[in-house]
Amino acid sequence: MPSEKHRIATIPDLGTLNFKVPKLPTDSEPSIVLSEEPVDAVFNGIPIKVHIKNESSLVDDLRVELNIGVSTKTQNNVASIKIIITKGKEGTSYSGFTKVENFDHHALKGLGRALWVLALQLMQKFADEWHAPVVHQVAMDPKRGLSENKWRELFIPLLDNNGYQNVDKNLWKRIYIPRGK
Repeated sequence: MPSEKHRIATIPDLGTLNFKVPKLPTDSEPSIVLSEEPVDAVFNGIPIKVHIKNESSLVDDLRVELNIGVSTKTQNNVASIKIIITKGKEGTSYSGFTKVENFDHHALKGLGRALWVLALQLMQKFADEWHAPVVHQVAMDPKRGLSENKWRELFIPLLDNNGYQNVDKNLWKRIYIPRGK
């Protein structure tokens, strides 16, 4: 069985995925939808396809949604990441919300956590590309198949290692600052 470090490393990194950060919508282009060709990858020795779809809109307020789905040869939608970014209240930063789901906990064990690692990398990529801070909050939600203890065992080290601060009993926050180019 591969080690945890090996499992996480088998999800393609952002350079391998070569996906584009969603463009910010403007008054002249208030709705943008971009679907990219699926990318082949391997996770725990199982071939997977990574599907990417970006949607940006400026209807009532700015909203950018990134959906990444994972499928296998025999099963569609085995796991997914949904990232929603909205304009911050003060107008100079963005707020990020992340939802990761792993629908096949046995054959692709560890894929959900590996997708979380990817989601955190994406938050930094958004900040860098948009040249603005992205405030990302993670709320503990053990109702999604993990007990509270298992959630804490898996996610507290991940959040701590990625610079998140515990701001409430079940809430962690990090402000991703754009890095210079």
